[in-house]
Amino acid sequence: MKKKILIAVLVLGIAFSNVTIGTAGKDMPVGGDTFSVQEKLPVKFTQYFSDRAGKDAEAASEKNVIPTGAADELVYRRPGNEGIYMLRGLVAINQHKYKQAIKDYTKAIELNPDSALAYYARATAYSLEEDFYAAEQDYNKALKKNPEPEMRGHILLGRGVAYVQLGETESCLNDFDEALKYLKGEEKGKVYSKRGLAYLLLGEMDKSYVDFEKALSINTKDVIALISIADLQWLHYHAPEKALPFLDRAVAADSSNLLAWMKRGKVLLDLHEDEKALTSFNKGHVVGETDGIPYLLRNMYYMQHRRFTDARNDLTHLISIYPNNAYFYSKRCDASMKLHDFGGALEDIRKAIALEPDKGYYYMMLGLVYSQTERYDEAITAFETAIAKGHKKADVYNNLGYVYKLKGNYQKALGILNKAIEMDPGYGESYRSRGEVYAEMGEYEKAVADITEFLKINPNIASALLMRAGFYDKLGKKEWAEKDRKAAALGKKDGIYVFSPKND
Repeated sequence: MKKKILIAVLVLGIAFSNVTIGTAGKDMPVGGDTFSVQEKLPVKFTQYFSDRAGKDAEAASEKNVIPTGAADELVYRRPGNEGIYMLRGLVAINQHKYKQAIKDYTKAIELNPDSALAYYARATAYSLEEDFYAAEQDYNKALKKNPEPEMRGHILLGRGVAYVQLGETESCLNDFDEALKYLKGEEKGKVYSKRGLAYLLLGEMDKSYVDFEKALSINTKDVIALISIADLQWLHYHAPEKALPFLDRAVAADSSNLLAWMKRGKVLLDLHEDEKALTSFNKGHVVGETDGIPYLLRNMYYMQHRRFTDARNDLTHLISIYPNNAYFYSKRCDASMKLHDFGGALEDIRKAIALEPDKGYYYMMLGLVYSQTERYDEAITAFETAIAKGHKKADVYNNLGYVYKLKGNYQKALGILNKAIEMDPGYGESYRSRGEVYAEMGEYEKAVADITEFLKINPNIASALLMRAGFYDKLGKKEWAEKDRKAAALGKKDGIYVFSPKND
């Protein structure tokens, strides 16, 4: 599916998470088509059918299912009837052949220049083709043809959506307000949903919430409104427990909605209902088999739960869908390192760098691979390149300092690790690394102090507790060492990866 421009990704997409997605090559689609135009035009086309089309064609049109051959036959028999071109354009839209639909609607306009419906239909096709400027022009022409009230409402709704994509927020709100005057029933509810999204983009959360509630009062199964209210509860009001019921309703209303299943899984993760989250992610795989989103989110779950083989398998599938996405290669590199497949990790991170040679983070990952294979000089070069490329963060300084520690250059290591701690006192790994340097220098009191700081930030990490126990032994504090060993037996394994041979 072609990626929409979708400012609305910021509303319903993965942009709310901490996931960063690479931009090289074929982009990963993120978010739902919340502002896409309906593919089924709401205006009936049966008024244009010729007598030869008969009741079978009319019945088919009610379901928006018309065989291509039948439409072509009608065009062949009635080449001067604009309604037949309208019919074939509808068939093309249902088949996602938007350029063909535009050609057919253009022919219909040539045959009947006063048809508001023809301009409206072509505007819809332009919107689906993501040519929103052309769509706006056709919506304007349709409105000048004095359409009947219901069609006017649909035209205003369509133009409002185009204005959103063109960044004309005030104009879009005006059109949605006007559309409400002409549309009724579920069509009116759709306007409230679209206007709610527009308010959301403007940061007017309370107005947005009110519109989504109005949409649900008209149609309790409005999936856009259900997902949007869930997002507001979860991400704006910080109440994931209140978001979950709306997502439950969304998947009940539309069990094929990938976005609803994925968001439900993420909310369940926030609520620490991990197995239910995995079930939701897996359901997303069923309904979105060719889409990368389910694999990306399930990969996050697998990595958090140390199921690295499963994580790598999902990343391999993602790469098969998006072979030029550097981010996915870097993530598979990470999974491979955890599986001690350093050859595979090196191949993947080199591929990521080839795709995005200016991204410093990938050079840091390259340095980690070199560190694990004891290629320390190459690791230092990679870490320094990461810094030169703009990745000037505590994690890269921590890893650079640790490699100097492994080379026995303790003073150099201390200087770099001090800088890492100064840059980000909340990054615990720098304290652990510096603690190990102090231990190598025989300064066990300082080593204990640093590991204690690490444990304040990352409580109950078993490897750190065992490390501190060893330092207590060196200081002759056997009782304290024993307490740490007992705590380590109940502690948790490292969930955050940085290079250290003492990691679990």
